[in-house]
Amino acid sequence: MSPLIEQRDSTFLCYVKEKVKILQPSDKTVMLLVGEIHLQQFFDYKGGNNVGTASNSNEAAKSAFAFMISSIVSKYKDAVHVLPTCKINAMDLFALIQRTIRGLEEAGFRVFSVITDNNAINRKAMPFFAEPHQLSFVYPHPCDVSRPLFFLFDSVHLLKCIRNNWVQSLPEKCMMY
Repeated sequence: MSPLIEQRDSTFLCYVKEKVKILQPSDKTVMLLVGEIHLQQFFDYKGGNNVGTASNSNEAAKSAFAFMISSIVSKYKDAVHVLPTCKINAMDLFALIQRTIRGLEEAGFRVFSVITDNNAINRKAMPFFAEPHQLSFVYPHPCDVSRPLFFLFDSVHLLKCIRNNWVQSLPEKCMMY
């Protein structure tokens, strides 16, 4: 299915809404993982459709936000949504995360946490779950305020960033000696 078609209310999360029907109860308590993938910008014509267009612009997509779920009890993992974007702000990302959580909950999942990398846009989006807006590790759940919604940073991604920064600065350090 085209990512642009999936943005419509009638087709939003349509794949996972069908998939949930065949899952075990242990598969349905999940973490929502949000990741940004940088794309090479270009348009293409495939199967009678233009591809490469951002969902929020007429320009070519620069990145895509991928939404994945992972069960906290079983081995079940799945990609549930992809949003090609040109540029996105924190409020729009918050609205999309909230829409995805609500859609997953309506489909029959129980979203326990949101996990992202430590990117500034992710840190700026999550405080909108609280009133007043403030960065925290726990927020009121958008579907049931009596439940917590945890916000976690992907530790493996953080280690990768530390390694990359260290490797990039390594030539400078070698030249100093």
